[in-house]
Parts: sequence; structure tokens; C-alpha cells
Amino acid sequence: MKNLRKFLFPKVSLLVFLAGMKASLFSLAIDYDHPEIYKLDGDQTRIENQAMIEEIKNQFPTFEKSTSQLKKVRRWIKCTFVHENNHGDTIGKLTVDQLYQSKVWHGCHDIAHIFAATVRSIGYPCILVEATSIAWSKTYAKDPSSAGDSQGHNYAEVFVNHKWILFDPMSPAYLVDYDPYNPVIPSIFDTQKKELFYKDEPDGFYVMVKGKDCWDYGIRSVSDLFLLQKNIAYLHFQSLSQK
Repeated sequence: MKNLRKFLFPKVSLLVFLAGMKASLFSLAIDYDHPEIYKLDGDQTRIENQAMIEEIKNQFPTFEKSTSQLKKVRRWIKCTFVHENNHGDTIGKLTVDQLYQSKVWHGCHDIAHIFAATVRSIGYPCILVEATSIAWSKTYAKDPSSAGDSQGHNYAEVFVNHKWILFDPMSPAYLVDYDPYNPVIPSIFDTQKKELFYKDEPDGFYVMVKGKDCWDYGIRSVSDLFLLQKNIAYLHFQSLSQK
């Protein structure tokens, strides 16, 4: 599997080509039948900071196999790390150890990486999901000059109680009834507030690529990410924008 991933995802240009193929390609890129593979971190999400290791052990001494524990992980991150928005400048730049050292997260990529590293360290298989805004993609495919800054989101697929669920580390939202082979992630409805979590994304998000972390699937900068999003927009949404 490791060699297959190196073959499939050596760089962004190949990612763009692969993203143009059918969604079933994820069955080759991600081995959902062997979730234990995704208990292991990638180079960007590997925790070597002993202080972080000890803090996680103290906060989560047992493996509960529950969505409740995953929500506790999210709350711990929100209480431990300060949010300072830097408009994506750290995408593909910082390791989880570096984020813990600074106690700062800058956007959905940072918090998703911290979340993935933490839940893996307490026993949950976890896959990061790189998704782009469907609304933005349609606009960009129709007229790039009017699209504005690219929009997207990072989710985490977590294996809990013998099934993969989709978890949003930025919010309390998660999907239990989830198909990891479907490239479209709906905008999740907040049953308490009676509204969408992401009001500006009524069409939801489109999955571009998945892996253990950004470095694993070839994203080293915001420029890499934007290149991938532009190509996805042309490959998948240009025909829709012309209707």
C-alpha cells in the first residue's frame, strides 16, 4: 500500500490528473478495508514532542471507540490552542509538533492535522480529506476573474465502531451515515441552530484528495493547494458552469 501511494501521489500535477478520474479511484489510493494502516501518522502529523504525548495521555487515558471521545478531542484542541487566522499561509508548512510548540492553529488545515494526530495517538484510524468549495469551483470554471480567493475545507475520516465516519474538526459536526467513496460532502445541518454550519456553502464540498496529511498527498504550500483547486474546477465543473 505504501508503495502504491508513492506511485499515485508523487506530486500535485499527477494529483490533478488522478482527480479527473472517477471517484472509485479512492478505493485504490485509500485502503478502507485495512483501517489499521491509518493509525500511523505521516511525516507532518507524527508526534515526537514528549510534552504533547504526555498531555494527550493524561487527557485521554482510555480508548472509548466513540464519537463522544472524538468531540472531547476537538474541545481539548480548542481549549489548548489559540486561533490566529493567517489566511492559509501555513498550509503545508508546519508539523503538528511545531503547532503544539506554538499552541496556535491558523485555519482548517492546522486544526485537522492536530485532530488527526491526536486521535491516531489514542487508537483511532484517521484519514485527512482535502475538499474544495463546489460553489467556488462553479464560479471559477465560469469566470476565474470573478471567483475571488479559493474556498475549501479539511475534514477527517475516522474509523469508529467498525465504520468510517466523517468528522469536521472545526465544528461539532460529523456524519455517521457517510460514504467515503462519494466525492461530494454535503453542507452539514446544525440540528440545534436549525441552520447549515457553512451558510455560504449550500452545495457542500468536493473531495480532491485524501491521505495521512498534506505532505502525504503532495501539498506543501497554499500555491500547491490553489493549483489543485483550479484544475479540479476545470475538470469537474466547467460543463456545469455553462448550463
